[in-house]
Amino acid sequence: ITFPLALPPPSLLLAALLLGARVDEVVAQGGVRGTVHIDTQSFACKVPEGMSPEDLAGLRSRNCLRVNQAVEEFNVYSDQAKWGVANKYIDKDQEAKWKGNGEAATELCRLSLEVGDNYTAATLAVNAWGTNIMDGTECCTSNVPPYLCLEQSL
Repeated sequence: ITFPLALPPPSLLLAALLLGARVDEVVAQGGVRGTVHIDTQSFACKVPEGMSPEDLAGLRSRNCLRVNQAVEEFNVYSDQAKWGVANKYIDKDQEAKWKGNGEAATELCRLSLEVGDNYTAATLAVNAWGTNIMDGTECCTSNVPPYLCLEQSL
């Protein structure tokens, strides 16, 4: 997947680089401009071919809703941990990993709103959830209620 890039937030570059991206052009004028190519071979989840634009839009929406809910729940946990309410025994490295995964997934969902085609948008969103939040263990590509997610083996 290749998309235009103009003055991205650092977390977008992090998300792209975590997914095997390369920045094809850099212009040092207060930010990065050019294109970013994401190697979709690094994605754990594949969007089925032949889906209608409406179905692809639904996949994008449902997966990004999952991402937003997970990030919001993590933020509540993180805030509680600061006050000593939540489990104090979560490893700091794990907490940092969760935070980084959440930021990367959020950026992929944001980017899914900006790309020009529904298939690419759905691919980004499905992998925001499946590759980033779920570490490749779950892919949510069903477009039929109850919108089940499939477990992946690592």
